[in-house]
Amino acid sequence: MTYISRNLEFLINQFGINQSILAEETDLKANTISNWIRGVSTPDFNKIDSICKYFDVKPQDFIYKDLSATPMNIHIKASKGSTQSVQILDTVNESKVNYRMEGAGDKAEQEVLKKKVVELTSENESLKSKVSFLEGQVQLLKELMNK
Repeated sequence: MTYISRNLEFLINQFGINQSILAEETDLKANTISNWIRGVSTPDFNKIDSICKYFDVKPQDFIYKDLSATPMNIHIKASKGSTQSVQILDTVNESKVNYRMEGAGDKAEQEVLKKKVVELTSENESLKSKVSFLEGQVQLLKELMNK
């Protein structure tokens, strides 16, 4: 099974862009990208390579891993040629957040990124508490089943 359609849609959403912007940035056609997302067609390797470079993802991960189920990589495309990315290293077990700036982002862009990091950290903490609650429920069910 491949995850090309799901991952492409996930990455577009995580970057905060739309299909037209991705098409412009990668010299592809928006309707072609739409067809890939809908599973109507599949990109050839050269196009996968171009997409992976844009999103900073390994081609084998893009094809064979469900990126939405792995540690989140949130990318914010601030302006052409300037990628700002935020990485939540482990959305369940850790709350460590790293972010890096590539390109010359102005102060306003940096502030937007910092706010996004705070939001993501808060979301991560919320997910951790939900997982903890569910783990408790599972433990309770196990105990009830053993009685």
